[in-house]
Amino acid sequence: MTTSAAELGSIITQLTELADRLGQAGDDFNEAPTEDVATALYEAERAIRTALRATDRARNNV
Repeated sequence: MTTSAAELGSIITQLTELADRLGQAGDDFNEAPTEDVATALYEAERAIRTALRATDRARNNV
């Protein structure tokens, strides 16, 4: 299978949507007594955004 720039663009869109959803979920839990849940969700959001940047760099080199 050959991955095209268009396919990577689709992945970028999905990662963006997932990161946004994680951030929103973090906001929903960002009150006592569930701050630890929010922290974990924000950490996951940051990891996805890091993956998003790496995927975008890859797409730019295709």
